[in-house]
Amino acid sequence: HIGLKDDFFDLGGDSLLAVQLFNSIKQTFGRQLPLATLVQNRTISELAQLLSEEEAPAAQTWSSLVSIQAGASQNPPLFFIHPVGGNILEYYPLAKYMGREYPVYGLQSQGLDGKQAFLTSIEDMASHYIRSIQAIQPNGPYFLIGYSMGATIAYEMAVQLAAQGQKLALLGLLDQPAPNTPKLRPSLLTTVSIHLSNLSELQPNRRLKYLKSRTLDRFKGFTEKDYILDGIDTNLLNPELLRLLDANIESAINYLPKIYAGDITLFRCQVQPVSESIQPELGWNRLVNGTINVCPIRGDHLTFLKEPLIRSTAEQLLAVIKSTHVRG
Repeated sequence: HIGLKDDFFDLGGDSLLAVQLFNSIKQTFGRQLPLATLVQNRTISELAQLLSEEEAPAAQTWSSLVSIQAGASQNPPLFFIHPVGGNILEYYPLAKYMGREYPVYGLQSQGLDGKQAFLTSIEDMASHYIRSIQAIQPNGPYFLIGYSMGATIAYEMAVQLAAQGQKLALLGLLDQPAPNTPKLRPSLLTTVSIHLSNLSELQPNRRLKYLKSRTLDRFKGFTEKDYILDGIDTNLLNPELLRLLDANIESAINYLPKIYAGDITLFRCQVQPVSESIQPELGWNRLVNGTINVCPIRGDHLTFLKEPLIRSTAEQLLAVIKSTHVRG
């Protein structure tokens, strides 16, 4: 019962569903649309209008930098860097709940259009995205925010910007351990206590999946890719996107971070894997010489940017942005 003007995100659509949707569009209409098209064309009616055109405008002007929403021109832009899947669709509903005070941009992986080569190192991604943001904001202070792998890329961008003599107003890392953080193993009693605490924090519909994922991780050694694609029929996904996912995962594994002298703000989910639960700063204290501000947020890594938790996440993020902006 989906209407022609129902919003994809209001219906609960997420990035994985979007990937399946656009793959179906390609199979049915022979048109490869960039995933970011969905940010501005969120209804069946709008997508149909786009497909009725001889050539998609989005395909002609493809860029890593995507405008998610306009904001007050006197306020600085916020730049959100893509997670491991390469697209920035997770950030649209987040931006919506943050209101329209700040211009919001997303940075998506090169190669999502199926025409350009993938970037295969975190350093190259950071350099490319810095050039993209400086096309609209030549000088800092910058607001950089990244979720999951996007946090790692944002960190490298901060390192490179510091080397340029540029300043950051905010480096916001959304629930991501530092690269190469050691896996600590607490006692059995502590481990059981952490699992019970995590289960009590989760919504009822997430508890079974939590138990399943921890069991599979313990006995089968689930990889990051397994977690991302859990429950998804990969036959419905564009093979090019799977190759991009592999390339991004590989680049994160090979990344050797440098020390950053500035401050970071770590938005840390209350529900963490056992190893991360006993590391309050998720390993970033090994890399950051400045202040690490830890902001606890509800939920776990897969739910804090989804309903019903995304509103509270947006409110906390916006409060930090405003506070940082006021301090100047």
